[in-house]
Formats: sequence, C-alpha cells, structure tokens
Amino acid sequence: MQDLEIELKFGVVGKIEDLKEALLGIGEISDYKTEDLQNTYFDTPEQFLFKRGAGLRIRRTDTYVEQTLKMREENLGGLHKRSEFNLKIDEKLTKPDLTLFEKSIFAEDIDPLQISSQLVPVCQINFKRTSLILKAFACVFEVCLDEGEIKSSSNDCKINELEVELKETSLDSSRQLLSFISLLKAFKDRRLPLTLEPFSKMHRATLVLRGQERNVIELPDKAQSDLHRYILTTLKSFETLLGLFLIKKNPMFLGYIGYTLSLLRKALENLYEIDELDDVINDSGAFKRYQKFVKKTRRNLKELSRYFRDLGDELTLAMVQHEKLDLESAKEEVRTTLMLTGSYMLPLRIRALLSLLDEVVRTNMRT
Repeated sequence: MQDLEIELKFGVVGKIEDLKEALLGIGEISDYKTEDLQNTYFDTPEQFLFKRGAGLRIRRTDTYVEQTLKMREENLGGLHKRSEFNLKIDEKLTKPDLTLFEKSIFAEDIDPLQISSQLVPVCQINFKRTSLILKAFACVFEVCLDEGEIKSSSNDCKINELEVELKETSLDSSRQLLSFISLLKAFKDRRLPLTLEPFSKMHRATLVLRGQERNVIELPDKAQSDLHRYILTTLKSFETLLGLFLIKKNPMFLGYIGYTLSLLRKALENLYEIDELDDVINDSGAFKRYQKFVKKTRRNLKELSRYFRDLGDELTLAMVQHEKLDLESAKEEVRTTLMLTGSYMLPLRIRALLSLLDEVVRTNMRT
C-alpha cells in the first residue's frame, strides 16, 4: 500500500508528439501504454490536508478505482520525495474513507473518521497519461506524459507535463542524483521541450481555485551560518516564487526571482572560495569535477538572474504607466526561456553540486 515517491516534474512547452520515439536510445524501454485518468481531489472546507502538505484523491480508470493519500516530505531542486499510500476501493464510493488506511500512517492528533466526515470535492483533474518504463543509468524509471486539465465550476487550467519517477535502483542517494542529472542531459540532447514546473497538480489547482492561500515564502527564523543550508533554503524560495508567478502572473515576482538567483550565485561563490582554501578538499581529482560544475552553474545563475530582473523591470514599468500587459504571453516567454537555456536542470544541478562536494570531503577524509 505504501511507496516512497522520488520523482521529477517538468512542464512541457508545446507538445511531445511521440514519447517512446523521443526516448529511444537512452536505455531499455518497456510497458508502453496510454490511459485516461479521472482524479477527484478532496479536502475539508478549512483545507486541513493542504495546509499539512498532503493530497487526497480518488482515481478512476477503465480497470480500477483507488484512493490515494500523498504526504509531502521534500520538494527541492526539482526532486519530489513523498510518502504515497494507495488502496483499491469499491467503484461506488463517492469520497475517500481515511479509516481504510492503516492508522499508523497518521499523527496521533489526527482522527481519520472525523476528517473523512468533513471531506468535500475540491476539484477534478482529468488527463491522458502516456507512460513507459525506462531502464537507464543503473536505475529503473517510470516516465509519464500527462495532458489534460484542472476543472472546476469557475476555472479551468491546462495540464501539460512530464513526470519521471524512480522505481528501482541499488545506488545510494548521491548516485541517484547523478543518475537523474544524466537522464536530464539525455532529454536535453534529444531537445525535449521541458521547463520548470515547481508545483504539483494539486498545489496549482488550489492556487487557481482559491486565490491567496499559501502565497508565502518560508524563511528561517534566524540567519544561517551553514552555507549548504542557506543555499538549499534560497533554492526553495526561488522555486516557490517561480511557481507563484506561473500561476498568478504577477510581474512583481520576477524581480524577487532575479534577486534570489543573485543570492544563490553569491552563496556558491563564497562556498567555492572556502573550499579552494581547504587543502583537504582541493587536493584531489574529484575537486576538478566540482570546479567545472560550480563554474557552469554560476554562469547559468548570472544569466538567468539578469533575465528575470530585466523582464520584471520592463513589465513593472509598463504596469505603472498603465500600459496594457499581456501577462499570459510573459508567462509563456519565461517558460520558453527556461526551456531554451536548459535552466530546467538548474535546481537539480545545484543539489547534485552540494552532494558532490560532500563526496569530495568524505573521500579526502578517508585518504
């Protein structure tokens, strides 16, 4: 019933005509299929589940009906990790019954029966899923292309995204990151039209339908002296700001995104300077790989930061001067720029960079 999801999510700019053809040559492909998925998401009127980073749905297909509870554990660097609980249910059930799950999965202060009695439908998310199993880079991945829409009585929102879920591997966590990086490089070589999509379908649906909820950036209560932690916190802020811009299309977010990317670049600069002075770290062949990784990432951050600042200034000035703004076109321009520059790889690359540095330190300590 329980799985730990480790997956990447990307938006798709335009269309991937043939997923199987696009991935040929990367690895061994099997289990190619297409199915229609009808998903109804539920929550309490007070958004009890959403505020705790959980999603609850009933999924209906031609062959089965199941209820699923997802509990977010991590969403950083483009990599989503979460606990997922799936349970086949009677097709006549119209809303989930949390008491069917094992009670041990809930915190002690949560009453599954009470929550179940308060559940109401939040939205309908229906899409066509094209999926396959890809064996590559010492991993087994499930790759899914989802095309459809989020539907409600007042709003519709298109879905066009690619998900990559790690199904099986014997690699440790740092090697898993490098396998994801290798897979993304293969995607880039095949010119897959990918862009960043920081929020899940359910998160986007809630923001579209209910407006202001969760429109916040979580910052630490005190200054962080640990550069690793500071970089990860800043990276999370970037992803949140980008996700909010793509949904709300407020040009004010663009300036904040540019500033956040500048902070990331400066932090990586400082981290590199500290490491370069450490004889234990830089006296190794592995450090040369780290150097190359840092240089490329800092250059990408510099270019992207300038782009977001310039676009934010342009749109904000036009807004102040009461000029007519085509914010939908601005959103699509941002998505396309992230695709053309390969910047959809940036968050995962930063996470892998920090993991590589940890590996360099461990290797040198052992020797």
